[in-house]
Amino acid sequence: MKNDKVWDKIDASPLLQLPPEQRKALHEAGDEQFRTLWGDCFAAALTLGQPVDGGDFCRIFLNAFDFWVPKPGQTFSAYLRSALKHQNAHDAQQEQMAVTGFGRETNRKIKNALAYMAKNQITEEKLCHDPEKEQLVADIAGVGVKTLREALRNKRSILSLDGTDGEETALETRVADPAQSVEEQAEQTGELLAWLHRGIGLMNLQQKEQYGKTAGPLWSSVLLGFLRNRDVLPPAEDTPARLANCDDLRPLEQDNCLWDILLLHKYVAFTVQPPYAPKALECAALHALLDPERNPAQDKTVAEFLGVSRAAVSQRRKTWQQKLVQMKTEQEDG
Repeated sequence: MKNDKVWDKIDASPLLQLPPEQRKALHEAGDEQFRTLWGDCFAAALTLGQPVDGGDFCRIFLNAFDFWVPKPGQTFSAYLRSALKHQNAHDAQQEQMAVTGFGRETNRKIKNALAYMAKNQITEEKLCHDPEKEQLVADIAGVGVKTLREALRNKRSILSLDGTDGEETALETRVADPAQSVEEQAEQTGELLAWLHRGIGLMNLQQKEQYGKTAGPLWSSVLLGFLRNRDVLPPAEDTPARLANCDDLRPLEQDNCLWDILLLHKYVAFTVQPPYAPKALECAALHALLDPERNPAQDKTVAEFLGVSRAAVSQRRKTWQQKLVQMKTEQEDG
């Protein structure tokens, strides 16, 4: 089990010893102990190495808290993690079928076709006017011409799926307004950056520099993914949302808790076209990518930046997430 102490603490909560009807009453009353348990479970879920959708977590946690009755040998945390895993699998399957009409394997083939087209400077317009070349690309991808045509109409949706090529995804971090409800904070994962902000603020200059060296590349991929909304839409079509994301990170920037600690200038320069001043956040969010294949939110880009394998980055991310939990626990205990 990952992070045994964290999950053991959750399972030891007195609230989970109550019968379901009493737990539901505490939930409906907005009891402070219930809210604390919610926050602990959400923070722990973020370290599981799988996507955590705020809305799904809200529904799954409330259902489990209100109605869970333990089976022999079953803990609340095991039940919650299993429910989240099944939901992620279901969402991935439904998203693929609803958005593209294709299964995962077909999407993979189409992405290979798009990569071949980009490498050989074959535009969609050229393909439409050259049946022989269209057949060639379809044959290389291992799909029919009709499937290729349909896929090109859904190109953006296909490219936005499986953005990490099957790897564990980084935390999708948002900064929430402290006045929001727990449910809204969960949806934006604001609690994470809030306590991280406090933790970085307590570090001296040397400690900040050291944290930037060890965790900076991983945080850079997360924060650029957040700022740029994972580049699903071109900057020109996504400007208002990206500027709003810049505003969310402004407190970290103003307190000298962002640049070259959580967001490395070198990583921005590695992925985003210059210039990077005078408004660094806006430049990082809105400028075009240096290489469309080098998405800053992906582990493979971090691996290229560091000169290591993707497996090494995945392992570093697991260790990093464990340290985040430790940092949060130390803040709470202190």
